[in-house]
Amino acid sequence: MLAIDLNNGVPGDDTVLNANDLGFAMEPGWRVLLGFRPVPYDVLGGCPALEFSYFGGSGWEDSATAVGDGNLAIPGVLGLVSNNFFMADEIRAVYRSQLNNVEANLIQSYRGNDGVQMDFVSGLRFLALNEDFSLIGTDVHGGTSSYDIAADNYLYGVQLGGRVQRQTQHWSLQVTGKAGVLLNTANQSQVVTDDPNAFVLRKTPRVRGTSLAMLGEVDVTLVRRITNTWSARIGYSVLGVNGLALAPDQLDFTDTFASGTALSTRGFVLFHGGHAGLEAAW
Repeated sequence: MLAIDLNNGVPGDDTVLNANDLGFAMEPGWRVLLGFRPVPYDVLGGCPALEFSYFGGSGWEDSATAVGDGNLAIPGVLGLVSNNFFMADEIRAVYRSQLNNVEANLIQSYRGNDGVQMDFVSGLRFLALNEDFSLIGTDVHGGTSSYDIAADNYLYGVQLGGRVQRQTQHWSLQVTGKAGVLLNTANQSQVVTDDPNAFVLRKTPRVRGTSLAMLGEVDVTLVRRITNTWSARIGYSVLGVNGLALAPDQLDFTDTFASGTALSTRGFVLFHGGHAGLEAAW
């Protein structure tokens, strides 16, 4: 719950803005993978290969606004002690998020006579999820108040997985699955300012903590050979991560010396989307 209607005294029914009103649309990003096999595959029955990959995007952003006539407020005591978060004319929520992922994997391959190749994947993984969340309250006669939160997640860990590829003359289908255990070194900070003169109601020093995070990823890709070197790729990927400090989960509408000093790392995020690209192999 982010904003309530003061003219509606029924708890629950008075909610006019909540976090579910925010949702991210599809945004473009990049994925690059470089694979290297030190010696030919057939040497020693299949020499391991190394893969290094990165994916990330320009980030996601969404906003939602509740409009009233001096009848809006944020929940809790924080709204009561502010000028423009109580009896406000407008309360707006803005949510931004950005993901970057880096991997280094060892690939051990086994090929059958029926055109099926199995790859066993083991390696290291790093993810960075950086988020910002803002609540902005406006009173046409009083000014603007702002509640700003920054939350950062830096995850390091190991992963295991497998990849199965079925090859025909011109087509191949790849299915990849990975699971990882990562340590999340997370932090959050928040500032609440209030007009007039941008008076600071709360300024929390950066709160840091660690948590255990779990990761699961599935990727399905269809590959069409164009030449002996080049192939076209198209597919879909799903990535789920828990143990995250998401910015909206850090909201604290109390008004004490300890307000805003906790770090919640119970967030879960599901990333998914289609991908298309080119592959060169030699």
